[in-house]
Amino acid sequence: MKKTLLYLLLTLGLHTQAQHDYIPMAVENANWLVYATEDDYLPPFLDYFFGYKIKGDTIINDIRYKKVYYQSYHHRPSNEGPETLPLTFNTLRLFGAIRDDIPNKKVYGIQFCTISAPNQPSDCPCNEEFLMYDFNMQIGDTYTGHCLILPAVGVLQDIQQGYVFGQVRTVQYLVGMSDGAIYEGVGGYSGLFNIVAPHFECWTYPSCLDLVHYCIGTDEECLSDYVALNVAENNL
Repeated sequence: MKKTLLYLLLTLGLHTQAQHDYIPMAVENANWLVYATEDDYLPPFLDYFFGYKIKGDTIINDIRYKKVYYQSYHHRPSNEGPETLPLTFNTLRLFGAIRDDIPNKKVYGIQFCTISAPNQPSDCPCNEEFLMYDFNMQIGDTYTGHCLILPAVGVLQDIQQGYVFGQVRTVQYLVGMSDGAIYEGVGGYSGLFNIVAPHFECWTYPSCLDLVHYCIGTDEECLSDYVALNVAENNL
């Protein structure tokens, strides 16, 4: 799966300085597909997919949010590659809510811990709003206390415009404890809610999470789109 991430980063290298309007993250029918691998750190040594999707609105403290659902899939044996798709849908549960502050290019989220993971080890507040992403930051600023940028610390080293996930986006590159990229309208390199994963191993080793696809559409459309892209990549 890291080959997919490498492909994205290489694509980002073909950047342009053209300006564009802010791309919101809280978009109806947005889907994130994340590939998780235990990397043989601890049992059960199982690779699997999970994801997030946005569906519907909700009002919290008189503020409108988009509802975020956690999507799980039936597991595959770890010795099979992603080419074994299509995946089979499993459970879908309400996970949290997000909203865009478009004028200030910021994204705020709420994690419904009592619903999704009441005992999960997280420094993020439960059931209250916190800042997730800030695309108004400048080079040299520090991502700290944002909760979802594992482990919530990183210096903004570079800002580029890159064609990624089908659109030209602002891309923030972090260096430090949270090396990686943050994509405007998409989120972090390991998914929308970076700090959340189904198994403790992924909390301990965040590199096991790899955002492999982002799409706006139905579940079936987005999985079919991912399969097509994956087949095309393997034929390069």
